Amino acid sequence: MPTSAHRSEFEILEVLPVGIFILDRSLRVAFVNETMEQYFGIRRNRLIGKYKPVLVQERIRHIIQEGDEFARRILASYENNTYTEQFRCRVLPGRNRRARWLEHRSKPITTGPYTGGRSELYTDITAQVESEQEREFLHNQIMLIQEREKARLAQDLHDGLGQSIVAVKLMLEELDGEISARGMKDPACSRLRDIISYVERMSHEVRSIAFDLTPSMLRPLGLAETIAWMVDHFADLYDLKIDFTSHGFSHRRLPEAVETQLFRIFQEALNNVVKHARATEVQVRLVYTHPTVILTVTDNGQGFNRNTAFEGLGIKSMEQRAEQLRGRFKLVSGSGRGTTVRVEVPVEEGSHGEDPGPGGRRSRAGPNRAH
Repeated sequence: MPTSAHRSEFEILEVLPVGIFILDRSLRVAFVNETMEQYFGIRRNRLIGKYKPVLVQERIRHIIQEGDEFARRILASYENNTYTEQFRCRVLPGRNRRARWLEHRSKPITTGPYTGGRSELYTDITAQVESEQEREFLHNQIMLIQEREKARLAQDLHDGLGQSIVAVKLMLEELDGEISARGMKDPACSRLRDIISYVERMSHEVRSIAFDLTPSMLRPLGLAETIAWMVDHFADLYDLKIDFTSHGFSHRRLPEAVETQLFRIFQEALNNVVKHARATEVQVRLVYTHPTVILTVTDNGQGFNRNTAFEGLGIKSMEQRAEQLRGRFKLVSGSGRGTTVRVEVPVEEGSHGEDPGPGGRRSRAGPNRAH
């Protein structure tokens, strides 16, 4: 039993603006303060003296979002009561409690009458989490606005400058045809054909810039189909053998922000292969496995040593895009060992369509033509 001195300490804990559990060495609840009672909406007389692992399984996990994961971490700390644990959890709204985000911190008790027990502190971080969510929402909105502006610029390039260049090319070809039909052998004819070739290259460049700004098929077709199209495009254009496999995307669409950012990462990775890798084969994998989308791009190129090589804006851009989606970015490379880009991005439940199907496999080899 606690002494009067320890009861005095409990009185101090009672007024702290954090929720507190004190467990004895048998993991029974020795103390819980009023704040904790408010957080969980469970009266203290239903907690004191109870065996905490049973409380977690039978009562507490049911009021926590992702309660099974919450219970797993808490029970693991009891099995090996030697380390400090820290994580976030969300209390669900219910009778006598409101929804809130809490930060759990716990550690073993090493002194006093509860030596061998464990202390658990819960801090209300609702305002902090909501602020983070608001910032994330605003950032995603800015990103979407930027992508829509890119789409507008791409449309202007295609419909305006692009069509004007095509019109000029047609007029020049018509002029060349008229000169040839008259049998004229003017030295300027050769120069005219050079100009036509140059204008044609301009037309291709404008189309390429427009596509880099925004892939027009991403919104109607989705991420997997757009990547499949680009795989074919790059295989033809750069004489690459590209093997593309997708799983879990049958009838599935991801949030617009996720599709756009993942496509930009893929686009940058493939551009890096073409510009720097000197690769002949590329393997692309796109997999949805709840609740994560995984994108990997692997080439058999020359690779580079990340400790000595200069990493340009492309790699930083891919890292930043992954971070914006609360995902993880990993790049593995070495001299003569190729390069692998891997991105894992969480997708919130309810933000996609039907259940995943088997997906598809595509392998595309570019034609054998000289560069």
